[in-house]
Amino acid sequence: MISWVLACGGLSWGAGFTSLNPLPEAFSGHSLVSVSGYLCNIGGLSGTNGALSGNKVFCAQARPDGTVGDWVQRTSLPEPVFFHSALSAGSRIYVLGGYHYNEAAGLFVSSTVYYAEVAADGTVSPWASAAPLPEPAFFMGAAVWDGTIYVTGGWDAQWLLSSAYSADIRPDGSLAPWQTRRSLPQGVYTHAAVSNGTLYLLGGAVENGTLIHNLVYHARINADKSLGEWGTTSPLPQPLSNHAAVTAGGRIIVAGGWTGPYATDAVVAADIQPDQTLGGWAGLPSLPQPLYMHGGAVAGDYLYVSGGMNMLSQTPVQATVYSAPLPAPLPPPAPDDTQAPRTALAVAEPKFSSAPVFITPQSLLSLSATDEGGSGVSATLSAVDDGAFAPYGSPLAIPAEGAHWLRYYSVDAAGNQEAVNSAALAVDATPPVSDLSVGSPQAVLDSGEVVVGAQTLLGVSAEDPVSAGVASGLSQVLAGVDGAAPAPVDGLFALPQTDGAHVVSYQAVDNLGSKEPLNSKTVFLDRTPPATALSISPAPYQPAGGTPVLGGGSQLSFAAQDPEAGGVAAGVNRTEFALDDAAAPLGSGELVLAEGQHTLYYRSVDNVGNSEAVRSASLRVDATAPVSSLDIADSGVSLFGIELLTPQTDIVISAEDPVSGGVQSGVARTLYSVDSGAEQAYSAAFRLPAGAHTVAFRSVDNAGNAEAANSVALSIGSFLTDSVAALDSVTLAGGAGVTGTVRANGDFTASGQSSVKGDVTAMTVKLNGKSTISGTVSQGQATVSAAMDIAAARSWTQANNDNASVASRRLSGGVLVVDAFDNLTLAAGTYYFKGLTVRDLGRLSVDGQAALFIDGPVTVTGLGRINETGRADDLWVFCAGDSVQVAGAARAAFNLYAPAADVSLSGLGQLAGRMLGRSVSLTGMAKDPSPDALPRHWHKGRLLAGAWKPSLKAQSGPADARAEGRSRAVISVRLEPRVPSLSAILHGASSAQAPVPSNAPPRAGKGGLPVFAPAAAPLRLPPLPVSAHAALAQVAAAHGQAVRAADGSGVVVPAGALLAGLAVSVARETKAEAAELLRRESGMARRDLAAAGPAVQFGPEGTRFVKPVTLSLPFDRTLFADATAQASLAVHYWNPGRGDWEALPSVVDAAAGLVRAQTEHFSLYQVLSGAGPAAAGAAVGSARVACNPLRPGCSPLKIGNLPADARVRIYTLSGTLVKDLGADANGEASWDGTNMSGAPSSSGVYFAFAQGAGGSKTIKVAVER
Repeated sequence: MISWVLACGGLSWGAGFTSLNPLPEAFSGHSLVSVSGYLCNIGGLSGTNGALSGNKVFCAQARPDGTVGDWVQRTSLPEPVFFHSALSAGSRIYVLGGYHYNEAAGLFVSSTVYYAEVAADGTVSPWASAAPLPEPAFFMGAAVWDGTIYVTGGWDAQWLLSSAYSADIRPDGSLAPWQTRRSLPQGVYTHAAVSNGTLYLLGGAVENGTLIHNLVYHARINADKSLGEWGTTSPLPQPLSNHAAVTAGGRIIVAGGWTGPYATDAVVAADIQPDQTLGGWAGLPSLPQPLYMHGGAVAGDYLYVSGGMNMLSQTPVQATVYSAPLPAPLPPPAPDDTQAPRTALAVAEPKFSSAPVFITPQSLLSLSATDEGGSGVSATLSAVDDGAFAPYGSPLAIPAEGAHWLRYYSVDAAGNQEAVNSAALAVDATPPVSDLSVGSPQAVLDSGEVVVGAQTLLGVSAEDPVSAGVASGLSQVLAGVDGAAPAPVDGLFALPQTDGAHVVSYQAVDNLGSKEPLNSKTVFLDRTPPATALSISPAPYQPAGGTPVLGGGSQLSFAAQDPEAGGVAAGVNRTEFALDDAAAPLGSGELVLAEGQHTLYYRSVDNVGNSEAVRSASLRVDATAPVSSLDIADSGVSLFGIELLTPQTDIVISAEDPVSGGVQSGVARTLYSVDSGAEQAYSAAFRLPAGAHTVAFRSVDNAGNAEAANSVALSIGSFLTDSVAALDSVTLAGGAGVTGTVRANGDFTASGQSSVKGDVTAMTVKLNGKSTISGTVSQGQATVSAAMDIAAARSWTQANNDNASVASRRLSGGVLVVDAFDNLTLAAGTYYFKGLTVRDLGRLSVDGQAALFIDGPVTVTGLGRINETGRADDLWVFCAGDSVQVAGAARAAFNLYAPAADVSLSGLGQLAGRMLGRSVSLTGMAKDPSPDALPRHWHKGRLLAGAWKPSLKAQSGPADARAEGRSRAVISVRLEPRVPSLSAILHGASSAQAPVPSNAPPRAGKGGLPVFAPAAAPLRLPPLPVSAHAALAQVAAAHGQAVRAADGSGVVVPAGALLAGLAVSVARETKAEAAELLRRESGMARRDLAAAGPAVQFGPEGTRFVKPVTLSLPFDRTLFADATAQASLAVHYWNPGRGDWEALPSVVDAAAGLVRAQTEHFSLYQVLSGAGPAAAGAAVGSARVACNPLRPGCSPLKIGNLPADARVRIYTLSGTLVKDLGADANGEASWDGTNMSGAPSSSGVYFAFAQGAGGSKTIKVAVER
């Protein structure tokens, strides 16, 4: 404890600070308030629990001797809060803004305002939300004066604020809406604000947080709660931020704070002068230790200080509580009255508006005067219009209607006279007038009575007439019906729904409450509809038990009358009718009955819109032929205007005689003919042989009504039952496979390890190598026919297509092209294209069933996809061209009819569905896996082309889909599991280090004031998801620090790597835009990389370091268990500007499951497996590749560790041969990047297919120009 006496300018403080009961936890960035005889410590960053304790409230009784009772935890805040402002008003505490934390949003700067009541026993009521701040902010200044809270400056996490706001405290403790007040001279935060009828802002950080100053701004609080002009007064002895300030005994006292290079223990005070400026600052006994970001408050005759941070690296956050007695209060200033008094006018009700004020002759006018100078009001005088001033004694009234002026002023005992005030008054003594308006429908009878309908609306119109040049205006209209008291009406109203007479009473009221005499009018209501009778002459024909049939000379007539109800009837207006459609509008005019069955609907309407219920009568007229239809069993399909069937499809003809006016003679017989042959009677379903046929059919009823002949074109063939069919030959080679029936009119040849899971029918069947057929083999038969009329299908599709739905940019000379990373989805319908090309990573999908007529070649290459996830029956392709090619790793599911084309599936291509061609060839690993759909990928996780390169031990799947640990069907990546949500929260605050003082000499700041060191960079706490995979800590520049999350991801910042303290965050990335994820995955594909661990965001994003920091990132040890697999791991930086991954020199810590690397900036990093930094000799299977990618300074690309007789062919992703190479005697093949013509190949990714005595291998290589 420091005990000393300092006297300066009459200020004396005979005792220093005493240590009191400490807080239960160490806190900084909190608030200390004095309320209801208690000290309450609110929120803040805990030295042990970080932001987790930011919702805690501890209160202790403030005793008269300057000690405190035990600290007791009271009602917690709704969520953790720190770097906020708090104050007390009466028995309530208000907590404003600051940093908040919740599980959903993480850390964020808030505009929330909480308040709670503190009882006499120290208990705290539940916290409630008040009107929020106009903008989120932290480290702002806050003060309360005369029931109004003022908030100044602060930081919104991006900018310093210069705004000022105020909000009045309502009787229930809530806040009125915030009002914008005069802005500060400049943006400032980490300052202190106090009020004594004048708002004082002391010190803080300015110039976007880079400069701590010692200026003191002040502005007087006006009577209307606004702020006067900002001025400056005696500056603080030194620059200060994050300090504590209070007003007590006519003084402002400032304790502790951050000076820029160090924390201070200084306590200073300045007297508040009569003109509200400050006298000189005088020193008081120092704090027991330097402190900043602490709390300060006054209770009784003592100053209290709690918590904060000091300069100690071991225990930077404090739980200490100190108190010191306050100096004796200053005597009040002697009065010196030079101010004139002020007089206020109060206008009693009734009154309205303000300029002028509308009143009645009975409204009383009252005057009241105050004298702030202190000598007291001597007299108040008033005058009306041009009359003489007379002493004011009691409230007065102005009886004369019209516009008037009231003039008034006061004089104080010192002789100060205020300027004459005047108020414009308008006296209105005339009530408004009104009238009743009756809407329609309405009828006025010859007796003068007004009759209305149930839907008729009434309204009262009114106006306030100008009298003596004055009208206060209409306030409301009152109306009542049938003796009910008139009540306000807003708009139109209806009468009570009772037939008969109704009396409407009404009157108007002006804005001064003046009412006209009550008016009334009688209105009659008619809700009863008329009644209508239908008569037919002559009487209609009545069949036995049937509906009447009208002859051609039948006449229809209507008779209607309106019955009287409640003593009133409006009379019939019209009769309406409609034929057959009950929903059709009823009308009048000529009624024509066509042949058939009809229903006549009719009604009548009276003169006020009452309509009777619609009546109906059924009538019949019959003269209609029967209707026939041809039905095809489910095995058929309709394409391009042609019905496509199999020879086993049943053809059924049905007929019915439609009811015509209830007369039905029935179907007598049905006739049909085939291919223009003789008609024959239909009796049962029939079938047709293979080929193109036309069936004509019709029916005749028992009345002799004959139906016109119908015809339909049918195509009969085996296309719908076969998987693969060819008019010539079918060839399978390599590992090709077909599931389903295969037919060929010529040879069927299978070699290598090709297979057919089904029957084969061909002229000859040849099996070579290890090829197999699981079903029946039939030879010597030509069973395939091209029954479909391609020319007719072309003509129909050209005239009937949905090409308008396809963007023109998709077509090139009529050819539909889908390439690169393009995705195209065709809506259900029929399309005509000159050709179809899907290549590279292009994807063509359909939404519903679609049919494509391709008048040219079909090509699907590279990683192209057509209807990959759909059924083959969703997409039908008729090709009139001579070539269909599915190559590379293409995958497609559609039914193909191409009788003139050579159909080729090669490489890793797969085509699920039926196919018919002139010839069909499947080579390599090409598959027709199913006549219906492609097989699902067995890989777990989301499919990603070109990004899969895991350890061979990390995957498992069907044996027939793999070769040497890789899937032959697709390239995929397994994604990391979703991060679980945990309740763990930031623990980094306990290791935060206080900044170390700088030895730099002072420099001149704003206004020539000394600045001892630049302020630390403003604290920017990034919003991050708080979980077991996240960490946040304040890192001091001088000491450095390690910041680690629970999963091991983290960073070691060495001493001297930062110029100023920084809030460092480490968090797994939880969400990224889909487009950005695609860019990253494409970058991995280009460099043959795969994710080996989660993406980790180090923040603040873009931070640069003076010297390197060390990153630690986890990898999945279940996928990379041994040293061989781990050798390919490296930390990679995602460069968003280049759209590429950049590898960092890395070290694998297998025991910890971490990969470490050094960097000089913060961004997004991730552990990836693959080639690593462009180092020659990266291993790929049994071969080794050097200079991959081939690029300037690294050429030629070499593929080694091959058999001496190996052959290497370079292909594009679409399957085009680029170069054919041979290995030399050392088992090495070299490629200089040229094609077969010697010209340089373009930049991109290529396939190198190596083949030799040891088997074959496909390797991905790249060229960068």
